[in-house]
Amino acid sequence: MAKELFASRRLVFPCEYYKHAYDQAVRAASPILLGVFDAKLELDALVLGGVNYRLVKQQPHTLEQIGQVLKHVKHFQWDVGDTFAQESDGRSLEDYGPDEVISGPGVNETGFDEMHTLFDEGYFVDFLSGAESLQTLVIHLPDIEDSQLMPVELSDVVGGIVFPALESFSITRVTANGNGLKNFLACHKETLTQLRFCDLHMRPGPSIIGSWPRWFLRMKGTLPHLQKVCLRGGGRRGNGMNYVFGWSMSEYVGTRLSRAMEAFMINGGGALPQQSGVDHSDAFAQMSREQLLDWSGEAIVPKIKPIGWDISWEE
Repeated sequence: MAKELFASRRLVFPCEYYKHAYDQAVRAASPILLGVFDAKLELDALVLGGVNYRLVKQQPHTLEQIGQVLKHVKHFQWDVGDTFAQESDGRSLEDYGPDEVISGPGVNETGFDEMHTLFDEGYFVDFLSGAESLQTLVIHLPDIEDSQLMPVELSDVVGGIVFPALESFSITRVTANGNGLKNFLACHKETLTQLRFCDLHMRPGPSIIGSWPRWFLRMKGTLPHLQKVCLRGGGRRGNGMNYVFGWSMSEYVGTRLSRAMEAFMINGGGALPQQSGVDHSDAFAQMSREQLLDWSGEAIVPKIKPIGWDISWEE
């Protein structure tokens, strides 16, 4: 392993589901990262698959050494594991009686509160704050089965950090203050060339850009070096409705709306693209039709992959 690390300068923790052995992932990752520190190896790329957020709340000495490793990393991806997912009881629909409540995947409240407390108290921001060499930042936050529960705030993920060399930014499953999101991107406007949002929800408020339409209007053409944008999933708007940008997570073609909005963000011309009934209620079917066109070479649509190496994106 040491020889491979020195040769490739890439370290990948495979995307695994650790079920309820939450500390197992942290215990597996930390010694390896400390070994990289001891070996004085400067990683080019680091991918943390399934390692949960407890990684950022350890002994100060441990975090300091891991921070020294992250300081040199150029391409960083973290598929953040959770401490709250509950599995179903394994029964099929036929196994339930007429008066029984069907049990499905859910959320453990204690684990969910742990996640929010850890992010709210700044542990994650502190962890990322020393990553001064990043060119690619990819953060996939945990999936939350209960749609009534709020994801983590973007400000508790990146805070006010400025990454001087950041070219590609991808964030999945997060809630954002409109002004905060705009300001974070504005701080990186001289370097940012690629951008990807998936399931990014707008938090409304009286003194912020509280809806997606207003946010897109404010952002159009403000990132002068932007070359590629990828909008996926759904985004809650200030009035409670959603933008639907298509659901595919691997081979992306998106929807009419997603491609129009991506072009609007890059070029800034024309009117704000409007969502139609097809975009909202028939996203799956529309995506399927356009996927077939893409396979036949008849549709030319943008595909985005962060600069560097990202194991969760199709080649």
